[in-house]
Amino acid sequence: MATTRANGGRLLWRAVARLSVVSAGLAFAFPVTLPTKSFAALDLSRNPGPGTHSLRVAEDGRSLAFSGWIGFGLTKEVRAALDQNAAIRAIRLTSKGGRVQEARLLADLIRLRGITTIVPTECQSACTIVFMGGAQRIVAPEGKLGFHRDRDVYSSAITIEDTNDTDRANLIGHGVAPWFADHAYSTPSETMWIPSLDDLSRAHVVTEVTDITVAAASPAPDIGAEVDSDFQKMPVFAAIHKVAPDTYATIRGMTIDAIQHRKSAAELSATIAPYMQSLARTYLPTASDAAVIEFAKVIALELNEIATRSPEDCYGFAYHARDGKAPNVLPYLSTEILLREQTALAGVIESKMEPAPKPATDKDITPARNYVTERLIDKFGGADVEAYVDAMSPNPDRAKVCRMTIAFYTEAFSLPPDEQAQLFRFLLTRSYDAARH
Repeated sequence: MATTRANGGRLLWRAVARLSVVSAGLAFAFPVTLPTKSFAALDLSRNPGPGTHSLRVAEDGRSLAFSGWIGFGLTKEVRAALDQNAAIRAIRLTSKGGRVQEARLLADLIRLRGITTIVPTECQSACTIVFMGGAQRIVAPEGKLGFHRDRDVYSSAITIEDTNDTDRANLIGHGVAPWFADHAYSTPSETMWIPSLDDLSRAHVVTEVTDITVAAASPAPDIGAEVDSDFQKMPVFAAIHKVAPDTYATIRGMTIDAIQHRKSAAELSATIAPYMQSLARTYLPTASDAAVIEFAKVIALELNEIATRSPEDCYGFAYHARDGKAPNVLPYLSTEILLREQTALAGVIESKMEPAPKPATDKDITPARNYVTERLIDKFGGADVEAYVDAMSPNPDRAKVCRMTIAFYTEAFSLPPDEQAQLFRFLLTRSYDAARH
């Protein structure tokens, strides 16, 4: 458990550090496209369930024992059993298969709850999909896993090739060796491939081969509790938990999944980024003046640190939402800046003005913007300001645009606090809205 916690903690820090950079930028550009399949057209009447099942709390009181057919509604039963028995940390699977879609739903539930999956004797066909959802995946020395291509039991809206391609990709996504996934989903549905325990271990299908009595006696790490503990130490996630609990639950589930499946910090932060973008868009318009100004100051500090190392990446960081490129600027930023950015974003999320400030218009902020622009012209000359204004032209002087962007922030901080807040609230909100389109 200590190793799991250490690994999870490192992933969380690296991901949140990277996420800090994402959330502080002038514009976001992290589109996430997840391969999903629609099962809305599934015709249940064509495929009546051929078997029954048994689900009970095992003698140890810390695991569920499931045997039989994986039929529609099983996930709901397992969820109810987990909700009623908080001590359960594992599920024992004995099954020759069942409905692929239900198996996927159950695997997702098991994954999000951080449950260990155990195979005492046999787990075949759709049962292996459930097995792969486990935080730890344990097989008894006499246990066997059976793989083959899915049978054509879906409606015409979903082809069998799509189904098998999805399940093959999911296996690899769990960290399973591609050669194993290829073999598993090239085995005809009329036969069954039962790989050796050595192959299962070598391909990272199982995490442990051990006697099930030993496995049951050793509760799995409570990854969810560890994530909660780590998140509460991070100001931004503590704020999300307090203000937006549904979003927190979603991010928490994604983080648990990333830890279980050994995803990189970059993968996790890219998955979470759209939710952080949404939070920024939602709470910047109503955040306190002090919170908005502090958030802007952190952006200016980040731009300055990046510019000293790479003016090109400084430009990309500030304007990547429009040219589609997002440089990795994390190596340029100090830990102090990253921590300050977390705290600043937390302030944006938690603070709320009552009544909410009236949304500023372009006309409202024109005097402040003109004041800043005139100061820039006085200091740098009209040519440099023109370069800044034309930042999104086809061939901008990126180093100059970066320098002038930082200068704009610096001069804006000389405005009275209420004018600063109005200007930055307007500009940052517009930037996030532009990134959304």
